[in-house]
Amino acid sequence: MLQLLLLLLILQLLLLLLLLLLLLLLLLLLLLLLLLLLLLLLLLRLLLLLLLLLLLLRLRRLLLLLLLLLLLLLLLLLLLLLLLLLLLLLLLLLLLLLLQLLLLLRLHLLLLLLLLLL
Repeated sequence: MLQLLLLLLILQLLLLLLLLLLLLLLLLLLLLLLLLLLLLLLLLRLLLLLLLLLLLLRLRRLLLLLLLLLLLLLLLLLLLLLLLLLLLLLLLLLLLLLLQLLLLLRLHLLLLLLLLLL
């Protein structure tokens, strides 16, 4: 019984380590997505300035092309925000799983301690 409990404890610790690594990876991905979002926002701002300039110069064809590009960029931005939201949700689920595992680990440690005392 004692060996089984020890084995279970080791497996849980390994799972905990794996979850922590996954959490770290997700955080890194989140940071990368935020950086990309920032970059896209900057690009959007530059395109808006260019649009304003084209409006002032009255260049119709370029204006139409730029509007299309702007729309595409806004769609990309929306997609990125959706991805970011999904990633945050995944992160939250992973944290909940981690918490659950820690509680289970604590329970097994208490059982092990109890068995050692008997």
